[in-house]
Amino acid sequence: MKVQVMKDEMVALEVGVVDGDTYVVVACHDYDHLKTLPQVVSYNGIRCGRTGWNSDRNVAYYRSGVHIVTKA
Repeated sequence: MKVQVMKDEMVALEVGVVDGDTYVVVACHDYDHLKTLPQVVSYNGIRCGRTGWNSDRNVAYYRSGVHIVTKA
C-alpha cells in the first residue's frame, strides 16, 4: 500500500462563518512554523487571507473578508 503526500494541502481544525466571512483555523506550532504557512488559502473556492495566530492555542487564522492582492 502506498501513501501519497499532498504538499500543498492542510487540515482545517475549524471552519465557520462570522458576520458573513468564512474563517479557517489551522495548526501552527510556533512563530517559525507561522512563517512557513501560506499567506492565502482557498477553502471550497473561497480565498482566505492569514489574519493572525494564537501561540497559546497553537493555531493560525485565515479569513475571507480581508483584502488580498496579486503580485503584478
